[in-house]
Amino acid sequence: MDIKTQSGQVSELKVMADLAARGYHIFNQISGKAPFDIIAYKDNVLKRISIKSTIRDCNTVGKYPIELRRVRSNKTSNNIYKIEEGEFDILAVYIFKKDKIIYLPIESVIGKGMINIKLEDCQSGLL
Repeated sequence: MDIKTQSGQVSELKVMADLAARGYHIFNQISGKAPFDIIAYKDNVLKRISIKSTIRDCNTVGKYPIELRRVRSNKTSNNIYKIEEGEFDILAVYIFKKDKIIYLPIESVIGKGMINIKLEDCQSGLL
């Protein structure tokens, strides 16, 4: 298994375990084509969650770059998609080097192709 596939699987499982520990019911998609990865349900509220991760070290200013755009290939071209309003509710970012999950509202990432996360600036209690 390549490192990208492995890191994606591990990050999804880490986020699901974290949410389950917080008392959420977790629903996983089957198709792989939804604009979000899982649904978390608690107290009659559904949250659509997209999961990203990084295996990189932080950069020279102490931030972790997170690639947000998605590239989908078809027979004639590569299509690049940035996050749009309504795709999901929460972005969960798993940082391998720190074994840390950061939850961000979609409003903080709409239209962006990349973000840089500094752990001291993050709030992981969004859910």
